[in-house]
This record gives sequence, C-alpha cells and structure tokens, in this order.
Amino acid sequence: MFAHLPVYHHIKKRVVESQEVCMRKFLWVRHCCCFVVFSVFLVFSSIVSAKTQGFEECKETCFSKECGEAGERCPTASQKRRFRSLCHGKCVEQMKRQDEQRIQRAHERKLALLRARSQKTRELLLLKHKLWVKKRETVARLRLQYERAKKEQSPKTVALLKKMQRAYAVQMRAMRRKLAAKESFYRLRKDIRQTERKEYVRRIKKLKQRLAKASTQKDEPVIKRFTSELAKEKKLAYEATKKAALLQVNLLDTRVQQKNHAIKEIKVERKQIKQASQEAKQSKNKKKLMALAKRLGALAGQQAALSRQAELEKLKLKKAKVVLTSVKSANPDSLQY
Repeated sequence: MFAHLPVYHHIKKRVVESQEVCMRKFLWVRHCCCFVVFSVFLVFSSIVSAKTQGFEECKETCFSKECGEAGERCPTASQKRRFRSLCHGKCVEQMKRQDEQRIQRAHERKLALLRARSQKTRELLLLKHKLWVKKRETVARLRLQYERAKKEQSPKTVALLKKMQRAYAVQMRAMRRKLAAKESFYRLRKDIRQTERKEYVRRIKKLKQRLAKASTQKDEPVIKRFTSELAKEKKLAYEATKKAALLQVNLLDTRVQQKNHAIKEIKVERKQIKQASQEAKQSKNKKKLMALAKRLGALAGQQAALSRQAELEKLKLKKAKVVLTSVKSANPDSLQY
C-alpha cells in the first residue's frame, strides 16, 4: 500500500538493519556463554583428572614399596590383592588428609585477606575520626568568633556566619565519611568472625562423625580424645558466634547513625534553602524561587525515604539485640551447629 513512498523503503531498511544487529548480538552472547561453559568444564575435568592421577600414583608407589616394582616380593595373587587393598585404604586416608589440609590453607588465606583489609579500614577510620575532630574544632572556633562579632555588632558578622556555615557543611561531610569507614570496619570484622565460625562448625561435624565411628568400635581412649576436642571446638564456635552477634549489633547501630546523619544533613540544607528563599522573595527573583522550591521538594522526598530506611534499620537492630541476648545467655553445648 505504501511501497511507492520513499519513507516506506527507509523504514524497511532501518528495520532490517536493527534485526541484523539484534541477531549479531544474540550470536555473540551465545558464543560467550558456550565459551564460559566449556572453560568451566575444562577446569573441572582437569581438577578431577589431577586428583585421580594422584590417587593412582599413590597406590602404585605404596604397592611397589611393599611388593617391589614388578611385584617380585609378593609371588602369590592373594598377597598382591591383600597389599593392593591395603594400599587403597592408605591412599584414601592420605587423600582425605590432603583435602583437609587444602581446605585449611584456603580458610587461612581467606582469614589473612579479611584481616589485612580490616586493618587498613581501621587505620582509615582513625584517620577519618582525626579529620572530623579537626573540623569540629574549626566550627567551634568560628562559632565563638561569630558570637563575639554579633555582640560587638561588627561588620564581619555576615562573613563569619557564611564561613561558619561552610565549615559546618565540611564537618558534616567528614562525619559521613567517618561513618562509612566505621560501617566497613564492622562489616569486615563480622565477616572474619562468621568465617571462623564456619570453620569451627565444619570441624565439629567432622569430630561428630569420628566420635560416632569410635563409639561403634567402643574405643575408649579415642572416644575420650574426640569428646575433649569436640568440647574445645564448641567453645570456640560459641565465642565466634557471640562476637559475630555483637558486631552485627554494632554494624546495624552504625547504619542507623548513617541514616540519621543523612537526615540531619538534609534538614540543614533545607534550612539554608528556606533562608535563600526569603532573600529571593525580597529581591523578587522568580527563577531562583522556582529552582529553590524544586530543590526543597526533592529534599523532602529524600528525607521521607531515609526516614523509612532508618525505621527498618532500627527494627533490624532491635532483632539483633534480642539475638545477642539469647546467645549470651545460651550454653555452648545447647547451640545447634
């Protein structure tokens, strides 16, 4: 119907081009996904093959140690079967020990990384606190100068007021950065305690399995040793749980402080905007009045959203305090791991 119009051919050309672009993007995404899946498969298969190869090498080494490289020290087939079975059991235990060591090394690396980050964040927090103290002292000094100039009716009063307001805004920003560093510090400390707790829980599960096995075999010395180790691990897990709960309370309390501080910053800005609006009314600057009114509306929306977020954080803090109280009053053996 519209084939005779030049616009029709232009639109048709654009549609075809967009379809080609979409098809190229789809093919590119599909190829990327296939490459990722293939890479993961290769990595996984290499890990499995390396583990299997290590197990087979362990068995061959053990067998050659017991029966010689060609099995000359084990002439009968029954002897060879017995030693192969013995070597299989030994190598299974060796592989388990290696896996345990690998898990332990990975846990230690993760903890070391978290502790290093926590130490850096602690140093940053101390620096931010010192900067905030300096800004607070500057504001206090300027406030005294302003009060003195106001009493003396000095011409510097207006300039000092503006200077004090700027210094107060800088102090508020310094406090915001300090609270952000504090939140990061508590979050990292909580991650450290939770990582430690996970490792203790893993050890507790292993010890419970070994204790159950020793109980079926009625091996009293082994049962006694595993029971003692289990009690120690439970105590360590309880301490880590308690510290993690305390750090969760501190973290949520810091987040509440962050929300309250952001609300305070908005209130200060709204107060300054209202003063500027009064000046704009006196000078009859309608353009400036409209811009200030728009900014006031945006700030009111931000303040309402932050107030809701602060209430949610307070509820979380209340729940975290209840959890902390229950953990403190609990017995290490009564906690579920």
